[in-house]
Amino acid sequence: MKRLLNILTFIFIFIILNLVPINAEQIDDLFLDDITKQYINEKITDDLTFINSKYNFDFVQVNKNGVGNPINEIKTNVYSFKYVENNENKGYSFITIEFPKNIKLYKQDTIKVITNLAYISPVECLVLGKNKENQLWQEVDKFELRTSFASMESYSGQLKNKNKYTKLIISFPYVEFKNLKDFIPEYKITYTNYTIYNYIKFLYTIIIILVFISAYLLFKLKK
Repeated sequence: MKRLLNILTFIFIFIILNLVPINAEQIDDLFLDDITKQYINEKITDDLTFINSKYNFDFVQVNKNGVGNPINEIKTNVYSFKYVENNENKGYSFITIEFPKNIKLYKQDTIKVITNLAYISPVECLVLGKNKENQLWQEVDKFELRTSFASMESYSGQLKNKNKYTKLIISFPYVEFKNLKDFIPEYKITYTNYTIYNYIKFLYTIIIILVFISAYLLFKLKK
């Protein structure tokens, strides 16, 4: 009997923790850095409920050897909130992607998100940067992702940052599909890193040098 009461107590506490609305002060409990907290607070209103979600993150690297999925230390998190307005379940999603120092971003890189949410445009991407691990994040850029049915993707040339560390925050409002019980937001996130362009740039530089050397030698021979 005592064991049963303990189980029921645990279930009750779990339900309460998952249903109690979250406000600006309670966002601190999500262990976010200051700039992420500030950004979320600017987007959401009071009486939102933090809900569980599922996500899968793929890091694809295109280099001179082909396409691969190298082991990396990229930190990825998804924060989903919901509220009820005019008998409709609405909400806001935030996706954070933090790149370590050893991963360089190129302007040809792209990021794509596929979700089961009926999201509302625009989908915003905030780019943060810093040059030392103990520094605070600073805003570098902000742009909108192009959208299609159930997916959103950046244009080539949007993801550029000269800082040694980069963090992305993707955010968008959404409306839940009707008549779905136990609905859980799901996200498939793919980041494609085009390191091959660094190799192409190196080859291009070598070619230019060889052209100048050849032109110089021809000029000398004509004399």
